[in-house]
Amino acid sequence: MRIELVHFLPGRIRLRVPVKKKNQIPAKKIQNILMNLPGIIKYRVNPSTGSLLIYYQPARITHSLIIKSVIHAITLRVGRQQRVTDWHTKDYWDVVNEFKSDSAAGLALQERHARLATYGYNEFSVEKNTSILSHLTDPLKDFMGQLLLGIGLISFFTRQYYDAVAILGIIGLEAGLGVIQSLKAEKSMSTLKELATPFSKVLAEGNSTIISSAKIVPGDIIIINEGDIIPADCRLISAVNLMIDESTLTGESLAVAKKTAMCSQINIPVAERANMAYMSTRVIKGNARAVVVATGSVTEIGQLAQALNNANTSLTPLQQQLEQLSKKLAVGSLLLCGCVIGIGLIKGRPVMKMVRTGLTLAVGVIPEGLPTVVTIASAFGIRKMAEKHAIVRKLSAVETLGNATVICTDKTGTLTKGEMAVKTLYTGGCIRGAAEIINQPANETVSRILLAAALCNNAQFRFAEKQERTVSGDPTDVALIRFAIENGLTWQEIHENYCRQKELVFDSQRKMMTVVCTDPAGSVSVYTKGAVDEVMGRCKWVCEKDQITVLDAKAKQRILDNNTMMCKEALRVVALAYRPLEGSEHLDEELEQDLLFLGLVGLADPIKPGVPEAVKKCRKAGIKVVMITGDHPVTAHAVGKEVGLLQTGTLITGSEIDQLNDRELLHAAWKADIYARATPQHKLRIVKAFKELGCVVAMTGDGVNDAPAVREAHVGIAMGQKGTDVTREAAELTLADDNFTTIVHAIEEGQNIRGNIQKSLQYALSGNFGEVAAFLLTVTAGSAFPLAPSQIILVNFITESIPVIALGAGESKQGLTEPENNSYNTLIHHEMKQEIIKNSLITGLTTYGFFAGTMAAGGGLLKARTMALSNLVFRQMFNFLDSNPTNKFKLPSAGAFLGVLLSSVYIPALNRVFQTTPLKPRDLALLLTLSRLPGRVKD
Repeated sequence: MRIELVHFLPGRIRLRVPVKKKNQIPAKKIQNILMNLPGIIKYRVNPSTGSLLIYYQPARITHSLIIKSVIHAITLRVGRQQRVTDWHTKDYWDVVNEFKSDSAAGLALQERHARLATYGYNEFSVEKNTSILSHLTDPLKDFMGQLLLGIGLISFFTRQYYDAVAILGIIGLEAGLGVIQSLKAEKSMSTLKELATPFSKVLAEGNSTIISSAKIVPGDIIIINEGDIIPADCRLISAVNLMIDESTLTGESLAVAKKTAMCSQINIPVAERANMAYMSTRVIKGNARAVVVATGSVTEIGQLAQALNNANTSLTPLQQQLEQLSKKLAVGSLLLCGCVIGIGLIKGRPVMKMVRTGLTLAVGVIPEGLPTVVTIASAFGIRKMAEKHAIVRKLSAVETLGNATVICTDKTGTLTKGEMAVKTLYTGGCIRGAAEIINQPANETVSRILLAAALCNNAQFRFAEKQERTVSGDPTDVALIRFAIENGLTWQEIHENYCRQKELVFDSQRKMMTVVCTDPAGSVSVYTKGAVDEVMGRCKWVCEKDQITVLDAKAKQRILDNNTMMCKEALRVVALAYRPLEGSEHLDEELEQDLLFLGLVGLADPIKPGVPEAVKKCRKAGIKVVMITGDHPVTAHAVGKEVGLLQTGTLITGSEIDQLNDRELLHAAWKADIYARATPQHKLRIVKAFKELGCVVAMTGDGVNDAPAVREAHVGIAMGQKGTDVTREAAELTLADDNFTTIVHAIEEGQNIRGNIQKSLQYALSGNFGEVAAFLLTVTAGSAFPLAPSQIILVNFITESIPVIALGAGESKQGLTEPENNSYNTLIHHEMKQEIIKNSLITGLTTYGFFAGTMAAGGGLLKARTMALSNLVFRQMFNFLDSNPTNKFKLPSAGAFLGVLLSSVYIPALNRVFQTTPLKPRDLALLLTLSRLPGRVKD
């Protein structure tokens, strides 16, 4: 599209864009660009005519840059960047030219400003946090909340003010606790947030300068050093010993060696694009120069973050079941109360009196305390989880996890520690475990191996808190030096007693590193580590059975056989060699000759303590644990075997998933225990497949690559220490200690919450339906109502408002529930229905019996209703005590039952309000005796 310069004066410029139809000019996009340009004073855009009038400060910006920026706005979409995924197949020089940059000088400052205005800041975000107002209205989003609000309004308009206030108070309590928990979770999460690198080093007009990472633009030439976090997606221009940890993006546990050579294939996984560096990954070793090809939301990680906004958030199983139960209770209560009203009208009762009584009874049937039970139970569960290092962002998360039938877990950082450690050692002709080496006195060969591991090493010691030293650097180097220290060497001995004279650096062609060191006695020695074939090819001698012999063909084969065995266990194998340096041998080609082969060191990402036991507990409770990782199948198989995941022996790779349609994946999902070489898209498909199968899915993860699947799952679990901000924002539960075993505690707590809710349901419905049964019997018999409307409200207050906290705060059971005792298909299972029906009938019959018997004995209506009221309260009190045998709140709650009841019976002022009369001691004794009839709530 052509732009016409109408007139130009210093400080003012008028442009015109020919438009063929109304509002063709992107006024909003131009406005966004002009707002980001330095020196713009004001502007006016007319979309209809295409006219632009811009006032600016000539000292800060030129008119040519303004014109260029407007062209960008019209010809490009704001924030638009090529989602080309073939940068890795191009020569870096072609990439630099495509972005009109300079690999030696970078971009001009004005060009950077223009691109920043065009592409926007190098930022992305997931869906915004829910507002406090939204949390306050949460209780009204489900049917139970809406039903309670409706009943509250009906109670108000029928002058049942006490009940109306009680119901509205319950809704307010639930909303308030939700807001409080949300604020607490956000505060806790803020202490866990990792700060991404705020600044980056870029080339601008030939000078190296440090700028905010948010202001990096496509075409920038950035300088990367060890320890940096990559600020954007880049194509490498040069790289020296560059190793990048990409686990947060790809799931790979090992750092990836990078190079600048072109890749031959376009459709290869991100993990195999060796000439690319991606946003939010960390440089472990080396340095590099790269050209930025994507920023913000169009980076690989940005695309994952944006996918979170499109992920579905479904109702939890408890919410779904409560929704269904609420509708059934509403229909059931209307039918029952309709029966009471209909029978009363047939018997000739006054219409308005029957309607008012029926509405009051409807209020009594609905367990309005149930949402409070759920909220209180969840709040107590969350408090217990906080003590066990789990931060819960949503009240429903713990209970939902208690319903989990499938846990989809990442490997690196979740099941494993996310760091390398020495696992086995081959020396002297045999393989020994690392623990075995530590627990036995080291012989001369082992001591030399430990020294070689420590000296041929570039890991760095740093002071941490309390002057403790930490080790950082290449994961292999860190693991080797830690192994040496664990076996007796000290950092003082390593760095003060031995002096490095020379280093032959590791590179991808030689696959070896060699150092020359002087020991305290003045002797000089050569230490080498590297790939087995390369190191063994430089060796002449080998130490076997404490004897130094010639490294012949048989000895080489033994070494290769043991190397193969270690590789099958998914170990990363490093060979170590040594020789004393004699005379004046200082030529590089002479140093790595005639070496003494010391042995092989096998390294792996170790399993976190307690993980195998946690997996076993989950399986015993009928919970399927599935590992989904981006790692190699061999590595995934070894880890799965070690933690006890491989039950069926089925492992599926990402390429195999690509060959399956959604229906075929449903059949394969339940059979597989491990998914290897899985991409973020694969993880999302797997979670959706399990949900389609009717499973309650929990997804754990730490990297950004896990975030979409974490959001899609019924409950997402993020790692707090090594997890990324994007994943924590997507999850409902964050493990502050990154311990997989904490999930088992969360499941136990979730099952306990569900049990408390079921007990409260059985308790409440037994009493409420008992009231209705008593009314049906008296109305059918033509008697007066067994309770006055005020007494119905009093019963509801005593039996529902008092025990809700105690019911929700029930003690946890030890261990996970066994499958045969774990009914999650429905909130009220068959046995509960039988108990509710039986208890309701007994409660209704006894209440009617006390009422009718007192009337027949000439006690009068007041005493008959007082006896019926007292029977209902006593029976619910005993039901409450029996349903909470280990609850520490049971005695205070029972005291509250009695206190409120006796006050209403024996205080004259309350007698008039609730239409009661004092009872004699023998009446109370009879009530207490018959209230213990069978039919109580079982624990």
